[in-house]
Amino acid sequence: MITDVRNAAAGINSARNILKAWGRDLNKVTSEDILQPFTVTISPESSIEEAVKLQQAKRIEHLVIVSPQGRRAVGILTTFDIVEHMAGMTAGTLPSGMELRE
Repeated sequence: MITDVRNAAAGINSARNILKAWGRDLNKVTSEDILQPFTVTISPESSIEEAVKLQQAKRIEHLVIVSPQGRRAVGILTTFDIVEHMAGMTAGTLPSGMELRE
């Protein structure tokens, strides 16, 4: 997630955005150059069901969580976070013995 000097949410960079810089001089590319401004945000009080419906409707994998006061970014909710929640796992953790493979 990219924020401005006031910590207001400005956009997001993902692997897809980084691929936009393919072949360019990476010493001259900034996050702002490949930033994907977002128009879809969600409140911290929103339910997981609301988040899933919004992701499906907009065909997106990340939702920026924005506080109602001042558009301050407070986090990112990803499809993977939701899958972890559905599996009864604590977000950001994997049970011992499990690993992610690329």
